Amino acid sequence: MKKIFFLFPVIVIFFFSGCNNDIDINEQWKEVPVIFGLLDQSDSVQYIKINKAFLGKASALVMASNYDTVNYGNVLDVKIKEIANNTVINTFTLQQDSAIPKDPGVFAYPKQVLFKLAGHTLDPNNQYELVVTNLQSGLVCTAKTNLVSDFSVSSPFPNLQLNFTVPEAAFHIQWTSAVNGRRYNVIMRFWYTETNKITGLVRERHVDMNFQDQRASTIAGGEVVDVNFLSKAFYSFLRSSIQPNDSLWRHVGKLGNPNAQLDFIITAANEEFSTYMEVNEPSTGPLQEKPYYTNITNGIGLFAARYVQKNPYLYNRRLNGPSIDSIYGGHYTYNLGFCSTNMASPYACF
Repeated sequence: MKKIFFLFPVIVIFFFSGCNNDIDINEQWKEVPVIFGLLDQSDSVQYIKINKAFLGKASALVMASNYDTVNYGNVLDVKIKEIANNTVINTFTLQQDSAIPKDPGVFAYPKQVLFKLAGHTLDPNNQYELVVTNLQSGLVCTAKTNLVSDFSVSSPFPNLQLNFTVPEAAFHIQWTSAVNGRRYNVIMRFWYTETNKITGLVRERHVDMNFQDQRASTIAGGEVVDVNFLSKAFYSFLRSSIQPNDSLWRHVGKLGNPNAQLDFIITAANEEFSTYMEVNEPSTGPLQEKPYYTNITNGIGLFAARYVQKNPYLYNRRLNGPSIDSIYGGHYTYNLGFCSTNMASPYACF
């Protein structure tokens, strides 16, 4: 069940000084599971995150930092049903997993409980239903989603070194839309290493060039989708993303593979995920209250699908020599400390 609704703040004004101000704004407790999960058949493991909404008389910040306030413990049964032609053909039971720590923040950390499905291949032709049952209270939450199919990428071309030497030339990232794919996110990731001139410490780093999300007009697939930018924008991006530091030598490429310099990460989101992101985009009009989207029955959150294109020719791509020389000595990036480990190069580190 999909719901979009607005939550407006309640403003209470007291006109008379004789009013009793001892008002308990807490309603009677109601169980509200908060569920998030994105299925992706390009991953070997699927995770579902389940927490509980809370309400109490203590500070919300204090309550959020309490592990038991936001987690269910061992009372949940979490299953994913695989459906083909309106018939359940498989039922998978997810296992609790706390191997992935939560980053520091408002909510309890570092331990977090996820529900893990491993060892099962998902079929993009089938539908999947999440069923979460609280064995203690009897509450059952459900949601369904279709998967996003694989899709082909036509640019960048495979097996060619990438060229950014013509400033006004357009570089294209182009693909054909997937069945059930509505929204597409593209990242171009530049890899480099840093060597501390004093300590000799070497670290691998990357920066991400992000592009505006693209939307297919339908979810039928087969539509050509394109992101493009001028070559000079690549060097301008490096200048704005990497700070000069005279204590570092910087080298193009990964630590273990200096020829692996660029990744193109293309992620397709299905209709539910696209709607969720669209609803949560920053407000641009005078109405600042945001609607809330959920497709969880008897709970809130999102159960949807995405697909990260894993075609190997999108990863560990190499720039051609002149493009790397432009990083060393071009007017956008000459002061970032990039240099060559080849001592015969005019851009050698020294």
